[in-house]
Amino acid sequence: MDRGQLYTLEGVIAGMLLLLSLLFVVQALAVTPQSVNGGSQEAINQQRAVADTTLQSINETTLRRAVTYWDSSDGFHCTPSDVKFYPGYADTSSCNPPNPDALPPNRFGAILNASLGSGYSYNIVVSSQDTSNNVLRQRMVYQGQPGSGAVRASRSILVFDDDPLIAADGSESGTQAQGNLYGTDSHPSNSMYNLLRVEVIVWRG
Repeated sequence: MDRGQLYTLEGVIAGMLLLLSLLFVVQALAVTPQSVNGGSQEAINQQRAVADTTLQSINETTLRRAVTYWDSSDGFHCTPSDVKFYPGYADTSSCNPPNPDALPPNRFGAILNASLGSGYSYNIVVSSQDTSNNVLRQRMVYQGQPGSGAVRASRSILVFDDDPLIAADGSESGTQAQGNLYGTDSHPSNSMYNLLRVEVIVWRG
């Protein structure tokens, strides 16, 4: 093998080493943000599956009763009067007095507590739109700033003008959604009140 061939071979080997080095750097850059922002993709996928499965397992009646478990003056029942949403982690079965660490004391809250109460933290926001398509948001549960790797799952439910608000004891009150539920009547010309979007944000607690 002459010198020219050696130089050629040396150049090929150097090029291969450079390519391998670049591939290593690219892989490192691709993995590092994932590690910093919430662990492995497998863990994030698991959280997303838990959030989706939990929300999809809740039947429409339970979801409707959860979003209408509301008092026009005090907000969601059993919440501290100054915030109108559930700011804590523990379940509660009594509204007297409101438990500052409460979750919704209904079937919806029980399902959340059973599925997400161990090892996860979560926030729940109910969104709607007004007649100008502005998005209106009402917190239902707030357990803090979402941690790294947080995932989201959502479901929508249509509420009608004459749907009753649910009283603190779980019975149907004599008050209807129109004019009393959070959000606004986005369909004033018909019987629909609003399409509410329930979003659950889940992260490792």
